[in-house]
Amino acid sequence: MGLSSRAGSGSRLPLPARRAAADLRARGLPLALAEGGRSLHAIRAIDETPYRYAIAARVRLIVLSWGLYPALDPTLPAGLSPTVIEGELPRRLGFRGITITDSLEAGALRAFGGPAERALFAIRAGEDLILCAAQRPEANTPALGAAALGEIASGIAGREIPRESAASIAATIVSLREHP
Repeated sequence: MGLSSRAGSGSRLPLPARRAAADLRARGLPLALAEGGRSLHAIRAIDETPYRYAIAARVRLIVLSWGLYPALDPTLPAGLSPTVIEGELPRRLGFRGITITDSLEAGALRAFGGPAERALFAIRAGEDLILCAAQRPEANTPALGAAALGEIASGIAGREIPRESAASIAATIVSLREHP
């Protein structure tokens, strides 16, 4: 789910936990927030609490992190998991808004190809918006977004992504811009 801020700077995690999270990121490994036996019940009782409040407040966008929740999906980070994106969020929590990925350049995603491949993977998993942001500000250029867009367009042309789904997502995003 979108708990990446817990492991970032200014987080509420104790310093040793922040250091461990930074080490995992530096080594290109996903941050497994729910490892060590956290049950599905615990994930739903603790980790999903902010989402219940946000959804009750009618937020229109939710960012999904690259954290692993093995009790929900043992192999994919939340932002690439159809189980989370198309199952847990809408079916269990009732979220009907727009999902957005965390940065495609996150080191935790190295196993899922380059940023363009990750964009296609995320769209196939059910994400609506893709955050094309580089890790270093000076590397933020249109090239990252253009590569992601090209990969997604190829996925639509190759029927990996149904054209109707892409059109529906686009209409939803345009609606959000017109009616914030």
